[in-house]
Amino acid sequence: MMSRQVLILSYFFVLLTSSLSAQTNTREVRLKINESLSLKDLSPDFELKPKWSVGFRSQILTDSWRQNRLPLSTSHTPEHRQVLLNLWYPAVEHKNMQAHNRYFESDDPYTRSYLQAFDRYRRISLYQETFGTTGFSTNSPIPSNIILNTPQAFDRMVPMLRNAQPADGKFPLVFYHSGSQGGFEENAPLFELLAQQGIAVAAVIGPSEDGEIDSTSRSTELIWDDMNLASAALKQDSHLDLNRVALMGFSSGAQLSLNFALNKGNFAAAVLLDTTYEKQDFNGSPPRIDHLRQKGSASRTPMLVLSEVTGTFGDSDRFRIYNFLKHAPILFVDFGSKVSHDDFAWHGLINRAAQENFDRTGFAEAKQRYVAISKLTLDFLNESFRTSPDWARLSDIANKHLLENVFRRMQKGSSPEVGASELMTILEDENRIQSKLDEQINQGRLSEQRLSHLIQVLRYTESSAKALLLCKVAKNLSSNDRLSCATIALECDDLVNATVFVDSYLAKVKKPKKNARILEKVVYGDAHLLKAMIAKAKLKQR
Repeated sequence: MMSRQVLILSYFFVLLTSSLSAQTNTREVRLKINESLSLKDLSPDFELKPKWSVGFRSQILTDSWRQNRLPLSTSHTPEHRQVLLNLWYPAVEHKNMQAHNRYFESDDPYTRSYLQAFDRYRRISLYQETFGTTGFSTNSPIPSNIILNTPQAFDRMVPMLRNAQPADGKFPLVFYHSGSQGGFEENAPLFELLAQQGIAVAAVIGPSEDGEIDSTSRSTELIWDDMNLASAALKQDSHLDLNRVALMGFSSGAQLSLNFALNKGNFAAAVLLDTTYEKQDFNGSPPRIDHLRQKGSASRTPMLVLSEVTGTFGDSDRFRIYNFLKHAPILFVDFGSKVSHDDFAWHGLINRAAQENFDRTGFAEAKQRYVAISKLTLDFLNESFRTSPDWARLSDIANKHLLENVFRRMQKGSSPEVGASELMTILEDENRIQSKLDEQINQGRLSEQRLSHLIQVLRYTESSAKALLLCKVAKNLSSNDRLSCATIALECDDLVNATVFVDSYLAKVKKPKKNARILEKVVYGDAHLLKAMIAKAKLKQR
């Protein structure tokens, strides 16, 4: 029987993992929360001793089985689909060194024009993100500090050699998927770091179905086929170990990586940089709980989930899927409100550098966080590619790179709020739960918002049963919490309390259908759908 371990770490870091060893007894591991760690404590010693130089090459791949109008073609007749494959890899020294800010050059005229087309689009997109679209056209001059690969924006450059000779050996491979309106270079410094430490990175980007260079295609199957096309080409490279393949993506690209990890078999690892999976998927329909539960229960792909979620743990949709991954090690790190979505990509730093009201302190902190993200990704992948990964090491990996402690005891007047570990002590005394909770509320140490937070912490780090226990004794639950508690009760097969919570929700919210956003967070439907689920479950019990 597979066991399940839970590690609670500082900086809102939760590791949910199942040991794949049949000999290990079920146990829970609780680590002491470090309440003194802060941003200034992050080690500035990011510079690792390079194991190899970094090689980079681009090539156009043609799929004769598929057709698309090509970006540079003047013909309206569909042509064979072509995609751009870029590869960062461990390399040996080369006389013709390629500077980091010159990715968009190539000896081949066709490849060069293709790269420059992507360069132009990305610069325009970044200009619009930074300065808005007023008075801007495709012919407008773009300020020099907007050029995507600006060395001044990130001063930890790694030597990169175009078309360099690969280093000896066989290296694991990471497939990277860019975000919407992103390009293959949006996380180039991270790719260079991985390559110099012995991990190759492949980024595939192709035109959408109508041939426009806007973002990666909105069809997951189209992108999967592009990835398979690239895999076939990379099989010719004897220096790549295609038995050790991981996925990585940013934003909607992270959503793609999650989709592939759940639906396309098991990979060595998946790194999700601020995923947007809770949004509509690339085929236009929102994910369904039943589908995610079914796929998640079968997946064994280890995942590193880095996020800028600012809400309480469990309130966000992007937490839902990870509760269904019963047999996959998961390392979740929430960087909180200090981090913007784009800070998980290289171009986020470029955007900050281009602002007229340049915040030097904020920019320095953003760079430091990008360093932490990069190092944490490297360490996670190194562990994942081991023959026998030691997932207990993840606690050490995370503790090296955490920025601050989100489970800190926030001051409320002179009384700190109840912490997760203190709450567990309260819940262990079942005879006095209610009186102890009332005592904390009267002392101002347990607000409604804090209670909501702790319900979700219990649900995801302890068990649904513990969370339901708190739901049942809590008073003045918000409408959102009532639906959450109804779902928790369903997870515990407690149909009586599930019905009580959904009825109390319907009584509190006069027009539940207008609260679609809240409802989607719980069941991707509405309270009446949850009611129907309860009724269906009752019928099965008869």
